[in-house]
Amino acid sequence: MARFQDEGGVVADGTYYVEREADHTLFERLREGRLCVVLAPRQIGKSSLRDRAQRRLTAAGITAIHVDVSVYTQADATEHWFYGGLIREITRRLDWGDSRVLADRSELPPEAWWDDFVQRELPERAGGPTVIFLDEIDSVRKLAFEPDALFTSIRLAMNRAPVTFCLLGTMTPWEILRDPKAPPFNAGVQIRLDDFTRDEARVLLPGLAPLGDAEAILDQVMDWTSGHPYLTQRVCAALVAEGSRNVAEIVDRALLQQHGDPLFAYTENAFDLYAGGSSGLELVELYGKLLRGERVAPDATSRAQLELRVTGMAAERERDGSRIVATRNRIYARHFDEPWLKRRRMHRFLAAAVAHWRESKRSRGLITGDDLDDVIAWASAQPSVSGEELDFLVASQRAAEHDRRHRAAASRRWLAIAAAITLALLLVTSFAWVSARQRAGRAGDDLDAQRRAIATLTDHIEALKTQQKNEVDSLRAQITVAQQLADSRKQANDSFQASLDKLAATLTELERTRLYDQAKSRASLTDLKRQLDAAEHAAQQSASDADVLQRQARTSAEAAARARAEADAATRQASAASDAANRAEAERASLEQQLQRTKAALDAAVARADTADASRGKAEQALAAHNQLASQLTVTQNQLTALQNDLKAYCQKLPSPPRPPCP
Repeated sequence: MARFQDEGGVVADGTYYVEREADHTLFERLREGRLCVVLAPRQIGKSSLRDRAQRRLTAAGITAIHVDVSVYTQADATEHWFYGGLIREITRRLDWGDSRVLADRSELPPEAWWDDFVQRELPERAGGPTVIFLDEIDSVRKLAFEPDALFTSIRLAMNRAPVTFCLLGTMTPWEILRDPKAPPFNAGVQIRLDDFTRDEARVLLPGLAPLGDAEAILDQVMDWTSGHPYLTQRVCAALVAEGSRNVAEIVDRALLQQHGDPLFAYTENAFDLYAGGSSGLELVELYGKLLRGERVAPDATSRAQLELRVTGMAAERERDGSRIVATRNRIYARHFDEPWLKRRRMHRFLAAAVAHWRESKRSRGLITGDDLDDVIAWASAQPSVSGEELDFLVASQRAAEHDRRHRAAASRRWLAIAAAITLALLLVTSFAWVSARQRAGRAGDDLDAQRRAIATLTDHIEALKTQQKNEVDSLRAQITVAQQLADSRKQANDSFQASLDKLAATLTELERTRLYDQAKSRASLTDLKRQLDAAEHAAQQSASDADVLQRQARTSAEAAARARAEADAATRQASAASDAANRAEAERASLEQQLQRTKAALDAAVARADTADASRGKAEQALAAHNQLASQLTVTQNQLTALQNDLKAYCQKLPSPPRPPCP
């Protein structure tokens, strides 16, 4: 029986694979030679979708290869390393035997090298229909340069037989091309990768059968996960592992109470990334609407909707016969709830306030009142606050304190004025009343009573002043404590930031050293390759020279043999002539003439023999030179073998994957 896939990555053999409409669509479009783009959140099955499509294409006789772009997108990667690495990896996976020739073209500018490779080299050299999967394209965010040429070349080569591309990653169409003036990368076929439907998820029923009533259990699982591939399989795996049918309990214990789950950690980081962008406030407010259950219609042009869907926190759903945008499922809504959103909203509010303060050169934008109290309470609970944010909060506190002092001083002035007016009115009233009482004959007693009233009022005014002074002193003490806490926290953050900067500098230096060593190793390999090529060329030239000398030696030996034969014939002729002279003296005159002719011929033969001897000497010298060249060739071949052995040993020490000219 198959098992559930309870972790990320490609669905392994022997585990349940749920086919979706995207499986059929992607295979058919790639078989037609169409450029395909799959942009979707993590842990939703992109890698498994790609793996299945690659297998089906291979079975259909189409060459299909997979290249992980993230291997070549280190933060300090150069353009030459990035584009050259992709080209060599593609040629290696295509098993092109002359990949070294492609590497030799690296003297071109990197973008031109890649463009020529995609526009000309691939279409011309592909032996048949070929599909290249470029996975993890979102990793290009880490590059220090703009990799727009990567996608521009692919878009220009779109639908150019026999090679086609499939791009897979977790990003929005706006992020593929960094040029702000460029339109979204909406070329090719956009493959929609939705969650499991209830009918598609029926594939999982056999795995739930041991728990009994698998249909009802699957309904409960789908009610929590809404068909999210990773969460659905993980909840099913946990149910079977514990032999439990309580889906709510398993979800709470295995997911919601766990900390550091990779899926939730990625989602939170992605949300923070997009929330800090140009549509950050709109993104935060949109998710708040979804949490409150407000109806939001899908809008393909809304950047906030696309970014929220890429984080995995939202998806299109069918409700009451129409499509809406909703929270991804109950698990996401429980984990990323209102308190979580409030913290994110506070973070976004503080970030926006600090940015406005920074842009105004710290002249305006400070917060006061209840907003300041809320932000300080939130910041106090955070594990880390940047130095600039601390400076902003301290400045806001000082401004608020100055405002409080100003209001307190104004209040004191108004109280003093009110007290003076009241006292004056009392005095006037008292004098009038005293005069009247004097005229009535009771002036003395009433004057004492009025004096006591004035003294009581004066004591009350002094008590009010003392109470207000105590309140101001208490407020100052609180502000002083808050300032001390802020300073202490700032010092701790500065110390921690300094440690981080030092560590980052150390890591940067180590990485620079590593890249230098790699570059030096590549240069050494290039020099070894050139030496090997030169030695091989010299060996071939030596062998060619030896063949020429051998042919010359054979020609000279044949000429010497012919000269010796002619000399022997002349000698025999001279002997015959001498015998004829002894037998016939009468014929002496004619014989002398014949002898002279024979002597001339003999002289010519001797000259030819001397020439042949000289040629034979040259031939012997040539043979000696040939032997010497053969000896040198043997030594050169031994050196070549040693260099090849050294190169293989050096290549074995290099990190995988190897680079040409390593075998």
